[in-house]
Amino acid sequence: MVKRRAARLVLALQLALPLLLLPPHAAAQQPASGEETRRLLLCFELAPGAKFSPEEELLLYESLLVQLGNASRKVAVLEAPGRKSPATDSERALLARKLGGDSWLRVGLAGDMNSLRVEASSYDLLVSQTVFQVQTQKSLARGAAGLERGFWSEVLQAAAEYYSQAAAAKSLPGTVVFQTLPGTQIEVAGTEDLLADAVGQSSLQVQLPLTLSIRARRQGFYPVEDKFYVTQELTTLELEQRRGARFAFDVYLNNMIFPGFEFSWFPMPNLLFVRGGFTTYLAGLLFSGDSEQTSLFVSQTLSLIDLGAGMYLNDADRNLRAYVGLGGFLRLVTAKGYFGLEPIAPGGLQAFLGIEYSRRLKQRFYLELDPLLYFTSDTLLLIGSFPPEQRLAGYAFFDWGAFYFLNLRLGFRWQI
Repeated sequence: MVKRRAARLVLALQLALPLLLLPPHAAAQQPASGEETRRLLLCFELAPGAKFSPEEELLLYESLLVQLGNASRKVAVLEAPGRKSPATDSERALLARKLGGDSWLRVGLAGDMNSLRVEASSYDLLVSQTVFQVQTQKSLARGAAGLERGFWSEVLQAAAEYYSQAAAAKSLPGTVVFQTLPGTQIEVAGTEDLLADAVGQSSLQVQLPLTLSIRARRQGFYPVEDKFYVTQELTTLELEQRRGARFAFDVYLNNMIFPGFEFSWFPMPNLLFVRGGFTTYLAGLLFSGDSEQTSLFVSQTLSLIDLGAGMYLNDADRNLRAYVGLGGFLRLVTAKGYFGLEPIAPGGLQAFLGIEYSRRLKQRFYLELDPLLYFTSDTLLLIGSFPPEQRLAGYAFFDWGAFYFLNLRLGFRWQI
């Protein structure tokens, strides 16, 4: 144990001596007056399982910070408060902008002093893209002298080459104005959300030029999601917002057997809807796989009329959209000698839970679960009213009615 502590002390001294010969990093990372054009946030982190002592971690960080600050006089290096690196790219972008930066560099270390894996990537907020990535394997088995013998060379070279060249595009403070409909909420990557005022304007203080990734949402309109390159000459962005769907028409197969259709009206476009539909059991295709089945066609003298209301649970431009609702239904008999409501269980309640899928806004496939709650005064008569060949799987019977929880619809929806 004593030998190990002594070895660590010697290693710490070896690591410290080369760094003591360097100028203080606070001075090294400041470009000469009038030369700074880029401000780079350094995010330094250790991979899970990395075997570095706190002293080794600090010396590695300090050596990188000093040499990065000396790599280019056109770049100022910013430190994360407390050396705590943000966990995600969006959090790094947010912190960089908060500190007045326009880019970030993430450097991660794995392994130990004998075998280090260095992974680095940098993101330029002005163009909204990753501008370089570096992976390399290193060793400091001979001590800290290696920190001054090209240990960080790949990272430093990549940063100096890109940002010295990118510095030609002078970054200046500016204001971006968004022109939208009043009340529009605008999400800008790496910043807090904005809200358009009564005249449809909102503004953001940024460093120009840069590329902004935005998503604008207003109730009753389709969301707008896009990227914009903003320069000192072009600082006003007009977002074209399209009104959401007001109507929809569906065709479907109920339980993959019986056809039906539905018509919907949106009192609040893309969100709230009222719908009415018709399912007929007069003609259907039955693929039961039963060896005793004699025909693919099935017919029952019954139809179902439904009326309900529902709401969508996420934005209208998503590939997958979920919705829920509740309504009621009436059962209509269309026999040769009788046309009217089914006398045993004339109606009930219907809930629905559905999910749509499409890469298009207005044409979508959907799958819907539509459990039915029947009301009746005689449950035995209701059971006896089912066709003899019909299986009652999925039904639960009570004294006052029945609940059918396996009712499904598969269909296609056009929104207008």
